[in-house]
Amino acid sequence: MIKISVDQNDFNRIIQSMKNIEKSEESVLKTALNNTAKKAQKLLTQRAEEVYSGAAPQGILGRSEIRKATVSKVSIQLLFKSEQPGIEAHTVSLTVPVRTTYSGGKRVKFPILASQLRGAGLKPLSGEKGLAFWVKFKNGKQAIVSRRKGQRKKTAGKDVLKRIMGSSDMVMVRNEKVYGVEEENIANVLHEQIDKVLMKVMGGQ
Repeated sequence: MIKISVDQNDFNRIIQSMKNIEKSEESVLKTALNNTAKKAQKLLTQRAEEVYSGAAPQGILGRSEIRKATVSKVSIQLLFKSEQPGIEAHTVSLTVPVRTTYSGGKRVKFPILASQLRGAGLKPLSGEKGLAFWVKFKNGKQAIVSRRKGQRKKTAGKDVLKRIMGSSDMVMVRNEKVYGVEEENIANVLHEQIDKVLMKVMGGQ
């Protein structure tokens, strides 16, 4: 969740501007915040799609939700509630379950390369017990996993596998390359909306 509210300086400015106006400061704050909400939502989701690679960030705007401000609760909340996807939802070097190749008659491990961020460069995926690899489950679904060190299934004597995960919508949006870049832009949008609402209110004295 990303919460956006008015800082003390802006609140004091609104109070000062509305000394001789009957309309409440909270109603001005509510309107300015709600006018900011969609623009903030769009700034963050567009930035996430620019920063993150693969299918994971696609459609993030449609999956997000806005909780509007009210007179009694003068803040807005941007909700990002997707499940955490597997790393394969980002950019990976192999899209089929191939783990090994042969060189000179020897079995050689074939690393899977991946990157969550655009332009960051692909890096080998590994876990507690060596390189990650693709598996195909009985239901036909595929995933990239790694073996867990010191853990084996009691019934089959096989290693316990751990799926390698990517980033959820909330994690992507909170990244400093996303929210950290857009935080000031959102604050500027809010300042503009406060000015617009104040001008409208004061013009109707």
